[in-house]
Amino acid sequence: MDFSVENLTLWLIGLGVVMLILLVVVAWFYLKGIYTGISSMSQDTKVFSDSAKSLSLDIKSLTLSMSALGQDIRNMNQHSGALSQDIKALNQDTNILNQNIDNLSGSVNGLIASQNNVTQAVEKVEQKQDDAAKSIERISKHFSE
Repeated sequence: MDFSVENLTLWLIGLGVVMLILLVVVAWFYLKGIYTGISSMSQDTKVFSDSAKSLSLDIKSLTLSMSALGQDIRNMNQHSGALSQDIKALNQDTNILNQNIDNLSGSVNGLIASQNNVTQAVEKVEQKQDDAAKSIERISKHFSE
């Protein structure tokens, strides 16, 4: 291959044609993407319209729910006085229960002390029984001799 102006010109023309073909291919892909985007936008517009209708129904539903919430709040305000009285009664009952628990605790402590006294008395009786048994053994040994 000779390095000449004709060869260089042919190479440059070939390179230009290849670049032109690449430019046409790239433009075709971009135009195809734009067409796909426009088609997608058409579908998105339909979806947006359906969503707007759904949003309108949701807003109506929310309005009804807010009305019901307002009524519930009014009912709650009416019943809060009764709830306050019930809480006061519960506090009084709790205080009475605490007092009864304290009384029961004192009774249990007294019962424990009484049980301790009974245990000590039983231990003394057992000790006396052991002493009596030993005395009987000594007496019986004394008589058996």
